[in-house]
Formats: sequence, structure tokens, C-alpha cells
Amino acid sequence: MVYHLPKFLETYKTVKLFSGQGVEKNNDVARSIVLRKSNNWDAAADVLKLESRQWDLREKERIKRSYTKKKSQCWEHELEEERKKRRKTLI
Repeated sequence: MVYHLPKFLETYKTVKLFSGQGVEKNNDVARSIVLRKSNNWDAAADVLKLESRQWDLREKERIKRSYTKKKSQCWEHELEEERKKRRKTLI
């Protein structure tokens, strides 16, 4: 490695490309899937399926739905009154 380092720096201008940081990140993500989200029967398949889903969804973005309040009176007064009634019944 020491012998090749000047050649790498001359060609690629950085050594970061060879750090393996991306591989380490993938290993951490896969480990978290196995320990938290997997059914532990076929953990390797779970990791591959999750990666495939993420790869398929990488360019898609959720579209926000429009929302219009129908009863503004409810939010301003009725909700407050309901909460007051609940507090009185709890005491």
C-alpha cells in the first residue's frame, strides 16, 4: 500500500475512494435490520428485500394531499369544551 499510495494520489487525487466507508455503512444497516426488523428465520433475505425496496423507491417522493377544514368551529370551541368535560369527570 505504501508503495502504491503516491500513484493513487496522482491518479485519483484522494484515498477516500478506497476507504470502504460505504461497505461499512451497508454492514451497519444490515446488522440493524437483522437485530431489530427481521423475523430471524431468513435474515439475509430480509436484508436483500429491504435493499431492493429502497433501491426501487429512491427516485419516488410522497405527494402531500390537500386538506381543507370542514368545521372550524369544532377546532376553536367544541374541542376545548370536550376536554374541559373530561377533566371534570376525571376529578
